[in-house]
Parts: sequence; C-alpha cells; structure tokens
Amino acid sequence: MGGLGSGRWFRSRERLTTEDLPRIDIRAMKRQGVLHPNYPGVFSWTIDDPLVGSMSFKIHRGWLSVEYFTTINGQKTKNTEDIKFDSTPCHFGGSRYWFLCPCCKTRITTVYKLNNVYRCRHCHNLTFRSQSESELDRVIRKSRKLRQQLGGPENLYEHIKQKPKGMHYSTFKRLAKEERAASLTAENAIDEKIFLFESMGWFE
Repeated sequence: MGGLGSGRWFRSRERLTTEDLPRIDIRAMKRQGVLHPNYPGVFSWTIDDPLVGSMSFKIHRGWLSVEYFTTINGQKTKNTEDIKFDSTPCHFGGSRYWFLCPCCKTRITTVYKLNNVYRCRHCHNLTFRSQSESELDRVIRKSRKLRQQLGGPENLYEHIKQKPKGMHYSTFKRLAKEERAASLTAENAIDEKIFLFESMGWFE
C-alpha cells in the first residue's frame, strides 16, 4: 500500500521475464573474482528488492556446481546441478567466459532458475521485462530507480527534499530534476487513464 509508483499499476504480463527469476551471471562472478577451482560460495537473489532466496555453489575445472533446496508437500529436497563453462579469447588478451546452457548447449552469460532447473532464457521461453512494458511502466520504473538513488519514498506524489549524505549537490540537483520530470509524466498518464476509466463507468 505504498502509493503511486510503489506497485504494478495497469500492468498485465502473460510471460515470465528474466527479472522475475533467480539468475546466475558469469560476468558478475568474474568481476567478483570467484572463478577459481574449488572456490565455494553462496548466491543470494532479489526480486523487486526483497531477498527471496539463496543457493550454495562450488567452482570446478570446467563447470559450476550449484546446490539448493526445494520444498514440495512439506518435504524438503536437496537439488544439485552442474553447469559447464566455455571460454573464447579476447582481442587484447585474456579470455571471456561463458556458461553452456545445460539444455541447448548455447554459449550464454546468464542462466535462470525455473521449475528447479537452470537454463538459458530461450529454453525457459523468457522475455525481458522492458519488452512487455508500456510507456507508463517504463517511466514509473525510471522514476523509482532515480528515487532509490536519491533515497526518497516510492510514492511518486511525494517530493524528494533532502540530499542523501555524501552525494554532491550538483548530482542531487540533476537526478532530482530527472526524477521530477519522470514522475510528472507518470502522474499525467495515470490521471488520464483514471479519467478514461471513470468516463467508461469502471469505478461506479
């Protein structure tokens, strides 16, 4: 019940998107320096901000082993899956690492967990959220992202008055201006939709 912009107003999606599912990105793993044999660790993931799960993993020579638990009818079951690596040389030296999709064997950077298996987005028939968003969805998402950077409330009608600690004033002023423009665009679009629905008798 967070006010305008805090929910998913006027959104209807039939297909799951890549943002809806837990995922493992090999590029992020490389940046974090964990792609070493016998390296153990834990992944955690969020969906629309809250922490929703975790999974342990171990790096082997040539593949990633993941371990996670599922609960069906009160029974907790341990699951393991191996995802193979591949690499290609970079133009300026070094290597670029890829996952090989366990299903189609395609080189990919990210695998997604659905129905307790990790696959590429094509094998899971996923789309990107931006592909199924309306213009209103996009502008609300932009405003919410800017509000997070500015430490403001999710409600688009609430003005952001205080600069986050440590942020330069010029940066705050620029981001606040961008956020206000996005919020006003969203507010006007939503007001137009509400007026249209009222004229059609939807709220009677």
